[in-house]
Amino acid sequence: MEREHLPTPVFDAFTEGVGTGGLRSKSDIQLLICAVMAALGGPVPVRILSDTCQKEELANYFEVQGAIADLVEKGLLRPELSDEGEIIELTEHGKTASQVLEEDLPKSVLTTAVQSARRQLTLERNARENEVKITPYKDGYQVTFCMTEKDTDLLTLTVFVTDRDQAEKLKENFLENPVKIYSSILTGLMID
Repeated sequence: MEREHLPTPVFDAFTEGVGTGGLRSKSDIQLLICAVMAALGGPVPVRILSDTCQKEELANYFEVQGAIADLVEKGLLRPELSDEGEIIELTEHGKTASQVLEEDLPKSVLTTAVQSARRQLTLERNARENEVKITPYKDGYQVTFCMTEKDTDLLTLTVFVTDRDQAEKLKENFLENPVKIYSSILTGLMID
């Protein structure tokens, strides 16, 4: 019985900062970018894709930047400038390619990248719509949360924490879902 000869994987990408299970091939990185863009369904700031790949240790920063440039050159991505900086959008050609090839990516890598990118987009949107100030105060920090809708202040709350890490964690948790925090405070105050 003759053994099937499997092609040797091509590892042609820099791997600095790439964790176990991360991508080590330029074509896989390009495919990941297209698949994430397809899953998100709209324009995405370039830095979100770069940050996602770095934060989750999925691909090297320089490889991601090179992959985006290659995809633009091939006509799979369309770049634009906006108030948020450089954003990219998947072209019809890119959507077709990602649908055909998406199954070639490890599912865990794609799931991780999509979840991380969605979370970062949510945090950025909530940061634009709400304000969180961290101010040094005595032996710690005051964290002030402001939630505004149109011209109405819905919530202004200041809390004290002892260190900067706590302050940043509170900020991140608030920006994760400010409506949930607001609702929880109202519910807690309404109890008889």
